[in-house]
Amino acid sequence: MKHVILIITFFLSANAFANSSLVGMWKLTSIIYHNRPMPLPNPDLKLYFMFYSNGESWLRWFRHNEPGFCERRAEYHIFEKWLYQKTIWLNPRNASACASDPEMRMSSETYTEFKIHKNNLFLNLDLSDEKLVYVFTFLPEESDEIGKETMNRVNGL
Repeated sequence: MKHVILIITFFLSANAFANSSLVGMWKLTSIIYHNRPMPLPNPDLKLYFMFYSNGESWLRWFRHNEPGFCERRAEYHIFEKWLYQKTIWLNPRNASACASDPEMRMSSETYTEFKIHKNNLFLNLDLSDEKLVYVFTFLPEESDEIGKETMNRVNGL
């Protein structure tokens, strides 16, 4: 019985550490396509993720000088190298085009392979037969409001 309790405690603490590594604000800064870093195809696109220690994430994007935005909240969990998210709230003022994104639908569930390395969050996306990696940069100044939970990611995790 002690071994079972130890294993459960280890799993929960490891999962809590993994979740804490995401806590803070992240901004999409580039993509990787065919293993090549590339600038954003549309430099006017502003896409942000905020991960909270309570297991919720916030996602919002818009295009500079264009009307409309897409915003949602989700619950998230980390399972080894997988980020699981389930949409729990959609902004009622979202642009109508948001509905074409599967993550912008209530109760949508996604599993995304990810890693954090040297201040960057890499999200691996499958687009048809292609692999695309979204690269997000950690924004410590925007994450100051979460105080002690913000970790130093400059040297990687």
